[in-house]
Amino acid sequence: MTPPLPPRLAMVAARVPHGAVTADVGTDHGLLPVHLLAAGRVPRAIATDRLPHAAEAVRRLAERHGVADRLEVRVGDGLRPLSPGEADVIVLAGLSGRTIARILDEGAEMAAAARRLVLQPMQALPELRRWAVSHGWTLLEEELAEDGGRFYAALVLSGPPAGRARLGDEDLDRAVAAGVGFPPSVPPSWVWVAGPLLWRRRHPLLPAALRARARLHRETAARIEARGERGAEARRRHLDAADQWEALAEHVATERDGMGSY
Repeated sequence: MTPPLPPRLAMVAARVPHGAVTADVGTDHGLLPVHLLAAGRVPRAIATDRLPHAAEAVRRLAERHGVADRLEVRVGDGLRPLSPGEADVIVLAGLSGRTIARILDEGAEMAAAARRLVLQPMQALPELRRWAVSHGWTLLEEELAEDGGRFYAALVLSGPPAGRARLGDEDLDRAVAAGVGFPPSVPPSWVWVAGPLLWRRRHPLLPAALRARARLHRETAARIEARGERGAEARRRHLDAADQWEALAEHVATERDGMGSY
């Protein structure tokens, strides 16, 4: 029996090519590699976690689903438990974007030897997108999923990285924003929040994700207002940002209506 996955992990699983030996780094519960093996999507998998008790729980899960002979569970931090080239795909899911970037920096040799990286950050998504592009990784694909009322993104990178981009952050922001047709009326750094490939593709979930971003700004403005007038300027900035995110969401939705389904 194949264990079911929540939407955010199902999105990640779908980014793993059939037949690819896969390493799930920071596997935690081990649900993703066990699912991939039980579904017959991958022939062999490696699951790593820095906590010995988590690794033991993964072994028990693999035994229950009859895939223990094809899942190797290792204890260690980041990419240290791996050898360069032994995994076609490296997955880092359920961690913060900053933690993912640190792991990839520290294990650069292992990361560069993989055919692709599949990343699903829980926080600091814009920072991870910019880090990947500025460090020379190729952003192959972006996907969105809604899970429990929140929106999550998966990034697919390929390497080896060509080295850190020579552009500074602001120049890189402008170059990427212009390259995907991001509106010049908004700050170019916002392209990392929207997602360059999600924007270029006009992803069907993108309008809802952008409206959720607008709601966060309005909620922050409401909290500032409740505290009194000392934050009036900050409140105004959040309300202006909310209006801009709403306008971007409407822009995407209108264009998608005109394009039809695809």
